[in-house]
Amino acid sequence: MKLRLEDESQGVLRTATDDVVIGVVNVVSCTLSLYRASWQVSARKRAVPGHRQLLELGQLKAAGHMGFSFHVKGGKLSVFYRNSILNSGKPLNCLTHREMDDIIVALGLPIDDDFRSYP
Repeated sequence: MKLRLEDESQGVLRTATDDVVIGVVNVVSCTLSLYRASWQVSARKRAVPGHRQLLELGQLKAAGHMGFSFHVKGGKLSVFYRNSILNSGKPLNCLTHREMDDIIVALGLPIDDDFRSYP
């Protein structure tokens, strides 16, 4: 699947240096939406604790979306988490490795030497 990063998410990715980022794939439009992981919810700052809060806030509906998160360390992709409440119906609520690879390509971040993915 050819994915592209939505315009509003460019700033989240550009300023992530040592951050956890919450990601959402819109499977219809093939776009990625990114949010900074934070205990405090702020739509203006694109910050949320997780996918559940996006659902609770009505920012998206689970149908037609997949979720993931990742850690950026030193400007590089360090860890990718394939599971999310948005991935219900998939084994372990996880994206496939191929879906993860498509997302990584769309993000365009350099990969850390110690890169790992879970689960």
